[in-house]
Amino acid sequence: MCTEWAPRYVGSSDPRLPGISPVYGDMSGLPPIVMQTAGDDPICVDADKIETACAASKTSIEHRRFAGMWHDFHLQVSLLPEARDAIADLGARLRGHLHQSQGQPRGVVK
Repeated sequence: MCTEWAPRYVGSSDPRLPGISPVYGDMSGLPPIVMQTAGDDPICVDADKIETACAASKTSIEHRRFAGMWHDFHLQVSLLPEARDAIADLGARLRGHLHQSQGQPRGVVK
């Protein structure tokens, strides 16, 4: 699958540009990262590389992998308990980071 759509996405650009694939980017100095991946997603190996690069650069990353799920499983929130769990987990983690960085919350993001 990736061999089919990747050339269309990259075009004539260098596929190792961080703007095309963050795997090749410098992770140092980034804010905390919250990342969710699907265990059956063919690009989840890139997420592992990003996680390793973050650890090497001391960038905070919270990575949760959902076993047995596929790319964009989050879109099936009305059908899959795993998708509902993923969305709730993402919201909780982001709220935690926002409250940490801003002190007391000023409002509720819905």
